Amino acid sequence: MPAKGAVAAGNPLTAFLELRRSLRRAPLGDGGRDTCRALSDALDEAIAASFPEGLASELAVVAVGGYGRREQSLFSDVDVMLLHSGADLATATRALLYPLWDANLKVGHSARTVAECIVAAKESLETLTSLLSTRLIAGNGNLVGDLEAALAGMLQGRPLTSRLAAAERERRAVHNYPIMAADLKNGRGGLRTFQSFWWERRRAGLVGLPLPHQSTREEESAHRALLGVRNALHATAGKALDEYVPDLRDGAAKWLSSDPWDVSERVTKSLRTGDQLATERWPDLNIERATGSRWRGRRRRSPRPHGSPERPLARARAAAERPEGLVMGRAEQAAIAAWGSHDWTGDDRHDLIGLLALGSRGRAAMGWLHRLGWVDANLPEIAHTIAAPQLAPFHEHPVDTHLWRTVDEMRGLVSGGDPWYAAIAQEVANPDLLLLGAFLHDAGKALGGDHSTVGAQLAGSLCRRIGFTELAEPVAALVQNHLLLADTATKRDTSDRRVLAEVADRCHDLPGLQALYLLTVADAKATGRTMWTDWKATLLKNLYVRLVGVIEPEPRRVARSQRLQSIARFAAAAEDRAAAHVDAMPPGYLEGHSDDEIAAHLRLAAGLDGRESAVHILDGADAAGRMVVVGIDRPGLLGAIAGVLTIHNLEILDARLQARADGVACDTFHIRHTLPDVPMSPVATIEADLSAALQGTLDVASLAAEKAAPYRSRGRRHLVVRAPTDPTLRYTAIEIRCDDRPGVLSDIVQELYAAGLDIRAARIDTRGDEARDLFYVLDRTGEPIRDVNELAPLIAGLRSSLRRRLY
Repeated sequence: MPAKGAVAAGNPLTAFLELRRSLRRAPLGDGGRDTCRALSDALDEAIAASFPEGLASELAVVAVGGYGRREQSLFSDVDVMLLHSGADLATATRALLYPLWDANLKVGHSARTVAECIVAAKESLETLTSLLSTRLIAGNGNLVGDLEAALAGMLQGRPLTSRLAAAERERRAVHNYPIMAADLKNGRGGLRTFQSFWWERRRAGLVGLPLPHQSTREEESAHRALLGVRNALHATAGKALDEYVPDLRDGAAKWLSSDPWDVSERVTKSLRTGDQLATERWPDLNIERATGSRWRGRRRRSPRPHGSPERPLARARAAAERPEGLVMGRAEQAAIAAWGSHDWTGDDRHDLIGLLALGSRGRAAMGWLHRLGWVDANLPEIAHTIAAPQLAPFHEHPVDTHLWRTVDEMRGLVSGGDPWYAAIAQEVANPDLLLLGAFLHDAGKALGGDHSTVGAQLAGSLCRRIGFTELAEPVAALVQNHLLLADTATKRDTSDRRVLAEVADRCHDLPGLQALYLLTVADAKATGRTMWTDWKATLLKNLYVRLVGVIEPEPRRVARSQRLQSIARFAAAAEDRAAAHVDAMPPGYLEGHSDDEIAAHLRLAAGLDGRESAVHILDGADAAGRMVVVGIDRPGLLGAIAGVLTIHNLEILDARLQARADGVACDTFHIRHTLPDVPMSPVATIEADLSAALQGTLDVASLAAEKAAPYRSRGRRHLVVRAPTDPTLRYTAIEIRCDDRPGVLSDIVQELYAAGLDIRAARIDTRGDEARDLFYVLDRTGEPIRDVNELAPLIAGLRSSLRRRLY
């Protein structure tokens, strides 16, 4: 019996399938249009060879959609239509479609008369655009002529622009900002966008109207590039996969004989071209209300809404604020382009802040300024960030998009969506510092070297050059330190006063800390979904509060008393019991946990009554939330918890581990249910399994390994084990990075135990598909490992054992 998809010798499709096999190994030409046309032509020959001659007068086999435009990708559907005038469709189907199905090709097919085509085209934009791409393969060409004439009649007085713009608006609604893992076919600025331009021109040609716009060299180049990368994704995945996901980037680059960064840049710039051409050709894409015009900066700023109206930034801002959408006429474009490089005035600075405060319209207006050469001439310090890719999986956006989204997130913090952040923002003397810091914080990326240091130099220089002299030093400090608080909160022992003193010194003063804290939050929110969680918000908030106490060391008895009262109410306990619990915990415990978490620790600890452990979920049995575990502190506790959660399909995203002076562990976890469609296990069941695991009656390690087994062969087999330097010598820090999957934390913890290490604290972090965990450990004697001659073989041994266990 032949294998599935096998084609007998002599079959007309043999040449096509052989060509596709060879193209999976290496592209033809640029991998884009050259490869697509070769595939399309080979299909044409195969289908034409199968055409039944007896139906030549009653039937036309036509390619439609991408195949009709000769854009057949490696694993695209084969889109064909049997256009007929009463032909024997059963014979035609057997002759033309069965061979395609037998070859295991995915076929998009239809059989219609000309009249049926017109009815379907009126009902569906997708059908209409597919028919606009019709191309004769074999049979009666007059039928195709009749169809084109009928389409021309139907389209007379029926412009396509509004419908195509609406479809583009829907694509933008899916992703408000351009993303790295873009859908090259259906994403914003992708192939569908370029096809829409083609359909507009095709419609104009059919009805005899002037073309609404010409196909430019820029449009052609971007379109070809996207076709090439799409084919590269197909070749790498071995199937029709159009999302530019991290796992396929290396393979796609290899197929294109290029570097992953270069291919990623090709993608981001091509998508940006499609996005900006759509904005220019369909102004009502930006019809939404401009939301940022109420931004309040320096009080002495002129009350005028704009600067001198003829200056480029004033023109761009005025265009962005027009109620009919972002419209910029040819005369305005020419006027902006004619300015070239120029000195900056107060009006220009005014309008730059105004554009930053306009959200998506401001971003689109800046896109115009870039295309007209103004950004390169007048903001060269950031020109390199435009459409620059970011390859780390946790970064969702290209660099400049991330900068603009950070600006938008900062506007949200300042505007009062969350009273906590809004109150801090109100204390910042000059809010323009916040917008400029957000806009420039990653200016050093795509240049090599440490992007914080490089960016700080660029940001300071830019501010001085354009006249933000008083902000130059504060902005440069924000850029230099924009990772400081996040790294400290997630990687260092924030209860250590030496760590706090060091970080406070780098912040200089309270205004510097306030601005840096707001930038850190906005940056994390703008980076990606895995970079901002309630847990990380808590870690940063707690660090901020501690740093305020270091920078302004004033008595806080009233605040402590108020918190203890709140904790006592949550726990239904006396205030003195709450105070005793807090005092028995390590330094920083009160600042590091919310009132309901501390109350849960207190309540569960009081109710242990001889039990090994107790479990409570604070946020309900939802797909994600916080879980508190209290138990007798002992070696293996974290491993038991991680293993039990794994077998119950729960993943630990973050963890805080604390032990009371009397030996009671009070641990708090941010968890996620990995199977949200499956009911979550009752808390009582989780608690019973944890107790059994601690008593040794449940082989949790074997069960967790069994749960994780299906995932072990997946991923990039990425592993980093190292011992980063840390100013605190109370513990030894061990950082482990690897592919994330169910059960990975349990595996790591078991290996740390096997190496004779006692885990005293942990920072569990997940970024995209990578686990980034930091463990603070002691040796068997309860001491940190300081001797490099002892630490080096320990790290090497962990690396070897983890690679065997994980992969």
